[in-house]
Amino acid sequence: MSRVDPLSQTIVVNNCKRIKFNKMDVEKVFGIPCHGKVVSDCNMPRKVIIPTVKKSYPGTDARENRSIKAAQEVVEKQCSGTMTDTEQDAFKVAFVIYLMSTLLAPGSKYDYVSLEYWGALVEPASIKDFDWCEYVLRKLLQAVVKLKNELQVGNKVSNITGCSVFLQILYLDSIDIGVMNMEHSSFPRIKHFAAEELKSMILADSLSRKPDNLDFEYGRSQLREAAGICYSWACQSFSACAGKIGTTLPGLWEVACSFSRALGVHMKAAGALFFAVAEFEVLSTRNQCNHSSSIASVLSTIIEPFTRGFCYTTCRELAIGWIECDISKMLDEASLFVCSKWQHRICEYEIQPARSTISAESANLESCKCKKRPRDYAASRKH
Repeated sequence: MSRVDPLSQTIVVNNCKRIKFNKMDVEKVFGIPCHGKVVSDCNMPRKVIIPTVKKSYPGTDARENRSIKAAQEVVEKQCSGTMTDTEQDAFKVAFVIYLMSTLLAPGSKYDYVSLEYWGALVEPASIKDFDWCEYVLRKLLQAVVKLKNELQVGNKVSNITGCSVFLQILYLDSIDIGVMNMEHSSFPRIKHFAAEELKSMILADSLSRKPDNLDFEYGRSQLREAAGICYSWACQSFSACAGKIGTTLPGLWEVACSFSRALGVHMKAAGALFFAVAEFEVLSTRNQCNHSSSIASVLSTIIEPFTRGFCYTTCRELAIGWIECDISKMLDEASLFVCSKWQHRICEYEIQPARSTISAESANLESCKCKKRPRDYAASRKH
């Protein structure tokens, strides 16, 4: 937590490695509501809120003590048969209190529940209507500020508040640790981080300072490539990378159209050509692709089916009169004439990317199941 900059909401690992985060990342990690009413805003006075919420703990002796164990008792209570409405409300309120007190926003006092968010629990059916991600993130940043202040004056910090687990998962899920990297295709992310997985990933990111020293230094791993990462830092990184070619997109589109005309193929080939060249530009900026033979091979593979009469049927022709003024429309137009196997993320136009870079295998018309099938597909195969 000492590496977190609370003002910019960034994990500063070193000068070259920074991970920005926001409340939407909290949603991805924990799956809790990220929109709605502010948790701490409530027009009801505390003297009304407290007894109302405490009614959700029937049969517990500790309810007057604001004890975490009281909530735990309700959560772990065994119910025979179908739960009544009262029992359901009790479980909802108790579960939120227990989760907030032990994971999402733990305080410094042992077995003591904060009342700050109880206004959101008065109506159990409305718990989902509050922005819990914003509250969790706010409490975490407050904890960071408190920790930094204590460390600055040389005080020993015995209790760390705030959701430090979020920072752990965000960091470990963002760094490249080889075979332990996980696909960001299933949410919430926390369900993939059991205790053993966390321990193994932390060790993989650690480096012993000296052979005879048991102290470890963390942060040896590099960040993963932004493509395929679900967190906000990756989206910003990918947009910045794509932004480098943003001013040249109209030029790339013009080249794709000119290339199609020069080869005498249907203008609908321009869509596939555009996405291929644009992707090549992005990969080149990352030093992942710097051979002219690669793009030449890709373009040849794209063009070859069109020279045999193949084209996608989209029920309308290609319009190019606006290419100099409307990039977003240009991307939308281009996508109509390109199979999903050729589509890739460019700027803000987000579609499902291929698992690998464009290759000859992607152009296999036999395996293509895209709905944009050509009317003359059978005829084109005879040629």
